[in-house]
Amino acid sequence: MPLYLLNIDSIRSGDGWTPLHLSCTHGQLGVAKLFVPFSSVNIFDHHGLSPFTSGIIRGNVKIIKLLLPFASLHDPSCTELRTPLIMCAVTKRAGIIDLFLQHYSWVNATRHTSDSNIKLCSIIPEESVGILGDIIPHADPNHDFVTKYTMLHISACRAHWYAVKLTLPYSDINATPGDMYPLLRAAGKKVGGDLSMVTHRHTECIKVLKVLLLFSHVHAIDSKGATALHLNVAAGNIRTVMIFLPHVSVHCRDNERSTLLHYAVRGNSVDMEVVKFL
Repeated sequence: MPLYLLNIDSIRSGDGWTPLHLSCTHGQLGVAKLFVPFSSVNIFDHHGLSPFTSGIIRGNVKIIKLLLPFASLHDPSCTELRTPLIMCAVTKRAGIIDLFLQHYSWVNATRHTSDSNIKLCSIIPEESVGILGDIIPHADPNHDFVTKYTMLHISACRAHWYAVKLTLPYSDINATPGDMYPLLRAAGKKVGGDLSMVTHRHTECIKVLKVLLLFSHVHAIDSKGATALHLNVAAGNIRTVMIFLPHVSVHCRDNERSTLLHYAVRGNSVDMEVVKFL
């Protein structure tokens, strides 16, 4: 019987796979070409995957190139699923992202819902800087519908130097969603782990803070009235404290009238190096 007389998508396996699902999952390009005119590339199996997203997971660029003109890059119908673009970022499929960018000038694939699993801003900087470099000229780095933090906020919070360097030319350095400047997000982070990791993270953090200081409001405060200097003193980061001291008065106080010395002696352990320095 000719394929056009069959309802191809009604032919399902136990997992809800259509014939197109199977051919895309197993990389059978010739078979997939036969089914594409008669089957949906966006239909979901029982696991919430479409032939298109299955192809992304397998990293099959030829399959994706075949399906892309018929595929949806927008929000999936199930709110627990990642968009195709996010799936590419998580699985580090840079070749497939390159295909996306050839067909679409926008890739700001964040969601308007409260789904915390689908955030472009929070996923990409910790996954692949190479992918971030491809996407950032096409995306809106100053907006994230979910967290209300920008890519620069997320990158600064993680002291991720390369991500900050990539996002900075496209970002609003003094954007304050959630009443928090990127500079404050980068300040006051205690670094854990072995000595080599601590040294690396301190170096990354210092580079991030120095470049943000060039463009930021150095007297920016958080909701408690604390400056970046307050936060670094509280964290006992002597090297970052030294960066901020020439720019901020040592007598500055927060909303509770606490000075830098108050911040230095708070908590269970007192950082004597910072106290002596102040």
